Parts: sequence; structure tokens; C-alpha cells
Amino acid sequence: LVALQELGPGRADGVTGSTGGRPRQTDSLVTELAAQGASRYKLIRTTSYVKPGTEASTQGMRILYDSSKYTMLSKCVDTTDGSAWSASCTVPLPIRPSGDDEGDRRKATYAKFADKATGEQFYFVSVHLDARHSTDVTVEKTFDALRAAQVKAAIDGVASQNTANLPVILGGDINTWQNNKVGYTAHDVLIDNGFYDTAAAQKHTNLRFTTMNDWRLTLPDPGAGFGSRLDAVLVKGITGASYWENVMEVTDSTRPSDHNMVLADIRLPDGTSGTTTPAPETPAPEAPAPPATSAPAYRPVTPTRVVDTDAGIGAPAVPLAAKGTLDVTVAGKAGLPTTGVDAVVLNLTSTKATSGGYLTAYPTGTARTSASTLNFSTGTAMANNVIVKVGTGGKVTLYGSAATDVLVDVQGWFPIGSDYTSLSPNRLLDTRNGTGAPAALVGATKKIDLTVTGRGGVPASGVGAVVLNLTATSAAGSGYLTAYPAGVTRPSASSLNFVRGRSTANGVVVKVGTGGRVSLYVSAGTHLVGDVQGWFPTGSDLTALTPARLLDTRNGTGTSTAVVPAGGKVDLTVTGRGGVPASGVNAVVLNVTATQSARAGFVTVGATGDARTTATNVAMVPGRSIANRVIVPVGDGGKVTLSSTSQSHLVADVVGYLSN
Repeated sequence: LVALQELGPGRADGVTGSTGGRPRQTDSLVTELAAQGASRYKLIRTTSYVKPGTEASTQGMRILYDSSKYTMLSKCVDTTDGSAWSASCTVPLPIRPSGDDEGDRRKATYAKFADKATGEQFYFVSVHLDARHSTDVTVEKTFDALRAAQVKAAIDGVASQNTANLPVILGGDINTWQNNKVGYTAHDVLIDNGFYDTAAAQKHTNLRFTTMNDWRLTLPDPGAGFGSRLDAVLVKGITGASYWENVMEVTDSTRPSDHNMVLADIRLPDGTSGTTTPAPETPAPEAPAPPATSAPAYRPVTPTRVVDTDAGIGAPAVPLAAKGTLDVTVAGKAGLPTTGVDAVVLNLTSTKATSGGYLTAYPTGTARTSASTLNFSTGTAMANNVIVKVGTGGKVTLYGSAATDVLVDVQGWFPIGSDYTSLSPNRLLDTRNGTGAPAALVGATKKIDLTVTGRGGVPASGVGAVVLNLTATSAAGSGYLTAYPAGVTRPSASSLNFVRGRSTANGVVVKVGTGGRVSLYVSAGTHLVGDVQGWFPTGSDLTALTPARLLDTRNGTGTSTAVVPAGGKVDLTVTGRGGVPASGVNAVVLNVTATQSARAGFVTVGATGDARTTATNVAMVPGRSIANRVIVPVGDGGKVTLSSTSQSHLVADVVGYLSN
């Protein structure tokens, strides 16, 4: 299905005047459709074509659909009978109370459809919001408010017809963008009303480019960041999208529009409309039923910073106070939907701490437990990855035992009903007091086998892997910890690096071994603390692996034998190695270590081919080996990219993967 705006009989290259032998928009569309299947394709024509002498962008809203795959259930008219628009399948949008007239009024077009292969029903909406802008901020605010009112009218109009609460797909030109000087209010209205922006899909192409080309034949490559998205596809009642693309060529001899097409691959949820497939309007060949699929448990997003108390992002520009709490809204942020989020994957960083302490992340609205998520000290930034259940109001709460600035980066999420079961953190191990193991320091080169099933909310059977936060404390010397399934040979991988005199924590995903246990080996004597955060069942989308080393720049594993320079990167092949299959992989779970770092800095891990973000995964400390868990989507060529702001050696061990 395609949401069209400003469709008219003018030249396809957007130039006014005589066609000069060039195809017209409508002619070029009809010709192309005929070449691709002719009568299969139908247009919902509820607003007139763009007419000369009128405001072009107030007209030409259409929905194009493939009638061999979808049945239109709404009784939309096929002609406007010479009028500017038809009242059927159309929502008139508001205009400004002063200074506007009916010539400025826009309309949203909608229709109810059914998928012929599954019977699933949904609404599809095409919108084109007001295009006016002003250099005068006061006037610009009136246009921004108008666009917000228009999109609210459109979704309210559809909601009044959508009594069965079916999924809604909305596509269109919203005529505002992320860094507009007065706001992105129309987009905010959609998010606040439960819509999900498909630009946050697991995989995407050309996200760094703007969607508006202004008829330019060559588009400069910005190299990084996020392009202005005036054109969008958003969904409600559908959990995300598997792919998003800004369809374009950097250099092209023609431009069919001054905007690029935006494409999203969306999967309807099961069971939205029963099992009855409505009869088609006209006989058409039945599309073959698609193979049975299930949505992936984990939804990676482009890593996005939602809180920085040092810079005043997402919270006041003051440190988290000692014994204070901070509620962080994650639902509806960073590409997450406003509802349906069970757990969120965050990277937490402590910086500028006034004394040693710890952070605890837990669901808002629940009692804080004794579990710790991140241990920090003065003079250095420390980071840790956490999977935390989302609580009241779509929020998670951070507690700090000592004053510190906090950075929070969202990296992904698990939907309600996914394979992953998130838990409020529960302590399973503390060798200082005998919880889960004898009350004694774990000796150098020794291991303990920790029972994880049947405890802390983890069931006694059917568990494939557990998510733990492990802490080494009161260490007798510097060393490392390896977490692996009980009953198998210990791998050479490390899960946590620690030093004497400091408590160090790291999150791990570890496969459950013999007797529902996991083994914890330490190279130097230390006390160990372990908190469970959640679990995956056997046969889930997550396949936990015995840790395997994929990268070590010290000896040339996975890349050349060379230190990674400041500002450098490593493109690491992860598919087809270490137990990860060559295809069908959505994301990998890695333990990434920075060692022999020249100075303080950060390591960022992302899908190869994606623009690098400012989010951090590992906070480097000179003279120390620092590790952190990363759940990262797989990018171009089955690779992930590790970027470093400081000279350092990098090590990466794979501990699992999530299937598509």
C-alpha cells in the first residue's frame, strides 16, 4: 500500500509550464502500474487531483493498493464528481482561526483494508500537513500548532470509525522535522497517541539523508547523524517495523518528486480480526499465504541518549543526589512505542562522581531491591549494560548511593509477550554473606557453580539462558571473571575485569548448564555478587552460546594485530563464527573489553553501515581492562562496528544471538 500526496496531472519532474515531451505524473504512474500488473492496482480517489491555480499541497491525497493482496472494506467513492473532495473516507483538517480560508483546508484520506492471505484487518491513512513556515518564530509557532492540530484531527477521525481498535498505518508528509526551531509537535502528537515511527526499525537504509530533495539532482552525503524526516510512516497497534528505507539515489538524472519515497516493512499482528477473510470487491488472484513467522523477541533501535544530567538532557542539569532517585521515561522515546514495552535495554554511565558508590535500575512503582547495577568511583566514568523491566508510566527508576552525573542510552527493547521474561532484580549470589554459595572469598583460579533455576523468579525448568548482573568486590588482586554454562569446558573468554580495591559490575547473558546452573571462574581471589534480571526459555529467539572470542586486536583475532587508534574503528564479522549462523541473525550478544587504553574515552558498538551515534557502550579507563555487555543489531555483511574515541586494544566475545 502506498500513501500518496499532491498527485496531479503536472510534469513528473515538478517543473511548471509545458510538459515539453516529458511524462505527466498521472501518465507515468498509470504506465508503470500497467507494466507491473495493471488491474491489480487501484487508487482511492477521495480528493481531487491537483488543479492549476490552486494550492497544490491541499489536494491529491490518495491511497494506492494492490487488490490481489488486499480487500478495501470501506465504502470509499471512486470519484469526487467535480468537487474538491468527497466526504467518504476523508477527514477535513483544521485551518488557523484567522488569516486562513477554505482554500487552505487539507484533508486526510483513509480506508479500512483486509489482508487476503490472513484476513487481518487494519486502517491505512494518507496525510499531508500544512506546508507553511516562517522565519518569524512567533508565526512559525502558529504553523507548528496547526500541524499538530491537523494530525490530531486525522487520527481522531479514523479512531471514530475504528470501533474494533484495529491497527492503524499512517503515511504522509508531516512538513516538520526533528530539529525544527519551534519543535516537532505533529510528530510528538502521534507518539503521544501510541504511534511508533518506523524509522526506528531494526534495519534501515539512508537514515542519515533528509527525505526532501528539493528537486536537486545530487544530494551531498552528510556522513553521519540523522537526516530531516518530513516524510514518515507510523503505526499503531503494530509492534514496530522490520525495515525502513529513505528511497533515493545520491545522483539521479530525474526526480519524480521533490520528496523521497519512504518505505517501511510492517508485519500485522496475529489475531486482529478473527479468521474470516472477506470476499473481494472484484475477482482477483489469491496471493499465496506467507510462511508462518513470529516477531523477534528483541527490537534493537539506533542507540539514543535520553538522559544526560551533566548537559540537562531528559533531566535537570544537576547530578543525581546521594541516595536520590531519577525516574526516566523510556516508553515513547528513542523509537520505542508508548505501550507494549515489557523491558528496555539501557547502557548506564556514571561520570563526575563525588565518591564511590553504585546505581540501581529498577521498574518505576516497585520497591527498590538490594541489587546493584553499576559500581562507580571518583575520577573516572564507568558504564554498564542493563535489561530492566519497564514500570509505571513507561518509566524506569535510577537510584544512586552517592552523587554522580548519569548518562542513559537506549539500545533496544522487548515487547510484552516476547520470549524474554524480565524480572525486578533479585539477588542470587553474595559470597560475603553466604547467599547462593559459601560465605568465603572465591579463590584465585577457582570457580563456583551457581544454581539459577527455581530462584528469584526464574522457573525450575524450561530455561535456556539467564540475564545476570555480576559484581566483583573486595578483590585480592587484578583479574577477570568468566561466566559459562555449568558442565562444559571453561572458554578463554572473559565476562568481567576487576582490580583490587574497587567493585566492578557487568551484565551477562549466560546459557544455563547442567543442573540449572552457571559456572563463575575467577583468575584472582574476589567476592562475587550476582543479581538476576530476567530469563529466556529454551527454544526462544535467543540462542545462548558458550562464550567464544571473535576479536582480539592484541593477537590479530578477527582483525589485524594493531592497537585501535583514537577515532578509529574495527568492522567485525560476527555471522558464521563462534556458533553464530551465517544468516537469519537479528542481533548478537557480545562482551566487549577495552584494554591497554591510552586515556579515558568511550567505545561505541553499532551495526556496520549505520551512522555512528554519541551513545556509549564501554567507558575506557587508562591502566585498566573494562568490559561491558552489548546487544547489537547485525549490519552490512554480517558485521558490527566498534569505534573508539581513545587509543586502545579491543576484545569481543560472543555469548549468544537473536534470530530474525
